[in-house]
Formats: sequence, C-alpha cells, structure tokens
Amino acid sequence: MTAANVDFVSKFMGRALEQRVITTVDVDQKLIKDGDLFLTRRLDGMDPFYMVSTGSHAAHAAIALRNDQGELYIIEAQSAYYFKDGESGVQATKFDEWLDWARSSD
Repeated sequence: MTAANVDFVSKFMGRALEQRVITTVDVDQKLIKDGDLFLTRRLDGMDPFYMVSTGSHAAHAAIALRNDQGELYIIEAQSAYYFKDGESGVQATKFDEWLDWARSSD
C-alpha cells in the first residue's frame, strides 16, 4: 500500500516522497515546550488524500502541552477510528504512550 500512496502523492502533487534514511529520532522531553507542533503523515490511503487536497506534506497536527504536574501530553483531534476510546473528538495522551502508538502505526 505504501508504494501506491507514494505514487498517488507524486502523481497528483508533483512531489516525490523520498524514503527516509533516519526513521527514529529520540528527543529529550525537556526540550519540548507547550505549543510545540507535531506534524505527521501515514501512507495509509487517507493521509495522502488530505495531503493532495491541501497541498501539504503533512496530514495531521498535534500539539504538546504539560499539565500542572509537568507531565507532557499530546493534544489532538481524532476520528473514532483512531481515537483511543472509540469516539471522535479531542484527546490528550501522555507523550510516551502517544509516541508508542505513533511508532506502531508507522
């Protein structure tokens, strides 16, 4: 499916998506500040559609926010398919958990 999605983006956006040489970067959580933006994409069929529709290299946005205890969360709006409780809306996920989900979903 990945190859078909890369071809779709290339054909309809005129942009070639290069294969990443570095696939994992560990970031010290102390460097992440409230409001930092995480832009993502998955080559799953829907994200390339959003990319072509908007002209963006990303298809999803999430922001970092710390609670009163200083714990780092990622805040994002998701559809029921991706939402951890099976409902659509805005969710707050602890950073480590969010990162595990992101890595497991490619």
